[in-house]
Amino acid sequence: MARVRQGYREELGCGLIAAGLDGCLVGAIGYRDSAGGVEVKHLAVRPDKRHSGIARALIQGVIATSPGKELFAETHDGAVGFYNRLGFHSEPLTRNPGTETRWKCRRQTNVEE
Repeated sequence: MARVRQGYREELGCGLIAAGLDGCLVGAIGYRDSAGGVEVKHLAVRPDKRHSGIARALIQGVIATSPGKELFAETHDGAVGFYNRLGFHSEPLTRNPGTETRWKCRRQTNVEE
């Protein structure tokens, strides 16, 4: 985690938001803000804390840092539904027989969010 944190500190326009519960790290999101929008680089929640709203709160944290910008992420079949439930529009990037589809998810944020 220290190495990941250092990487986000060194790259211009990057941010890292962590979620804690009872003094323990339970989730984190890494993002890069640019003129083209905000890219979610990493999103992780501890397996025993999934489906509890932590990932949603982390996404909302990123939205709060850059209101009015487009938010986008690249993900896999297992997570595309999560992004769609948060109002992202998804399109497949790759569809190879026998492999998992990669998805590009995009969501325009509002200034009021």
